[in-house]
Amino acid sequence: MICTFAHLGMSKSLIRLTDLFRYYRALPHQNAALQELEAQILKASPDVFSRDQNWYNTWSSAVSSKDYGPAVQLIKEFEGCHLSAYLCPAGVPTIGYGNTRYPSGSKVKLGDNISQRRAEEMLLMEVERTADILGESVPYWSEMSINQQSSLISFAFNL
Repeated sequence: MICTFAHLGMSKSLIRLTDLFRYYRALPHQNAALQELEAQILKASPDVFSRDQNWYNTWSSAVSSKDYGPAVQLIKEFEGCHLSAYLCPAGVPTIGYGNTRYPSGSKVKLGDNISQRRAEEMLLMEVERTADILGESVPYWSEMSINQQSSLISFAFNL
């Protein structure tokens, strides 16, 4: 995907997404810029970031993703789903299935709302992120059953 900024009075220089990724370091101004870009893209094409898009299949084709369905079910059962932000028992603004942050890293704020679809996506992303962290730090992770791994993912998610 190539973006042009001619409408902003800039020369017709094109910015490639590969260039954005190359220099991305999760700095606050970069996260803010990505949120703005995401909003513009979603406005033009609301389904562009869904997991059933060809680009996503290509992106994730080299990843041997493991099905952490049992972890997802455990988390859903104990967390419940809230599409409007609320204060959890610890007093932290929370949304979806217990998320206190968005995938971009920004904190959930009271008054925020998300769709059911977004709640599902955020949960899956957080389960995968948690599994990756545990896979690198828990001894014998690869030798555990999916149910053992899912129990640890659910526990870590709640921490």
